[in-house]
Amino acid sequence: MERIEKLLAVMGHPEQGMAYVHIAGTNGKGSVSSFVAETLLQAGYKVGKFTSPHIFSYQERFVVNGKTIAAETLINYLKNINKHIVSELDEIYWPTEFEKLTAAAFAYFFDEKVDIVVLEVGMGGRFDSTNVIEPEAAVITNTELDHLTFLGNTRSLIAENKAGIIKRNVPLITGNIHPEAWPVISQRIQEQNAPLYSISDVNILKNSLNSDLSRNLVMQYQNETIEITSLSLRGGYQIENAAVAFLTCLVLKNKGYIIKTEHITTAFSRTYLPGRLEILQNEPMIIADAAHNGHGAAALAKSLNELYPRRQKILICTLLDDKDKFSFLTPLLENTKFVIFTNPNTERSKHWREWPSIDGFNSNNIEGCENISEAFAIALKMLQNDDYMLVSGSFYMLAPIIDWVKHFYK
Repeated sequence: MERIEKLLAVMGHPEQGMAYVHIAGTNGKGSVSSFVAETLLQAGYKVGKFTSPHIFSYQERFVVNGKTIAAETLINYLKNINKHIVSELDEIYWPTEFEKLTAAAFAYFFDEKVDIVVLEVGMGGRFDSTNVIEPEAAVITNTELDHLTFLGNTRSLIAENKAGIIKRNVPLITGNIHPEAWPVISQRIQEQNAPLYSISDVNILKNSLNSDLSRNLVMQYQNETIEITSLSLRGGYQIENAAVAFLTCLVLKNKGYIIKTEHITTAFSRTYLPGRLEILQNEPMIIADAAHNGHGAAALAKSLNELYPRRQKILICTLLDDKDKFSFLTPLLENTKFVIFTNPNTERSKHWREWPSIDGFNSNNIEGCENISEAFAIALKMLQNDDYMLVSGSFYMLAPIIDWVKHFYK
């Protein structure tokens, strides 16, 4: 934490004096962040949102009132930060890329005079560069296995890292925390005297699919009941994310933010997030999802089986080297005819060709392809009848696939 703290100090501490919602978790951070930010926007607040990673451009990470930062503006912030680094910091404290981006976000939101920032943790929590603030509320969506090289190879170690965002007397909202992780989270809650709001106390009174595959969702927490007639983000896993966001909005309401029921219902019905069970093309059906670990893949597989039962798919996927390929691939093989794994072209995936064999799945139905656009073309030729194509495994491959689909079907 010394690098980011020293950088912010020479910048005049732009992170201070702003209100925050701080969101950590293995999966679901982006959805919860978007639901909460959109609700605050509907309530009339000026809202900053910092998320990662991006799909198309670094600009996506910096959002004020739903609009991404201009490219020239972001460049100017980064140039200014580099001047501070070179002239005022010893080399041993020169920050990483993500630390620079975090500092740029703080400076941008400070200059924009936002009312509140929805701040997403980059990785983990305790030692993440975003963890220099005192938030209005902290959120931990879940604690599953991911980034094992950096965070540890057990859920309790991962939980210890994520629990670092829990601050004294600051309300904590949690999703479904794994039993192996809960003792660590619970101990931190007690140490920090943090009020706990868990989605285990949220009752789902109604959960039905509409004709467009959105959801009619009725949620109840204590004396608060809300109906979302058309939850905009598809997939059963979004129910948990919506419940976490609902609780977060109620916590902010209790802290004095003027948030009405209609603000939440409108926000949850219009929130858009690319690469979350996103239908890129209907004929043939092409779906993109940013699932990139075993927990995310299992949630995606369950949603696909609910939305498209018995329909066969061709899977295009890739994973970074620090991911567990076996736990990612296994749940997605149900109703899968063929798997094409491909190269995301990043230093974090030098071993992209190394994929495990899975008992019960014919290894002849798995092949590697260096070029993402070539993988797409091969998958397209394989589609028959009501088959669909699924693209998943990494944010890095979503942009070229989305661009390719737009080009191919324009």
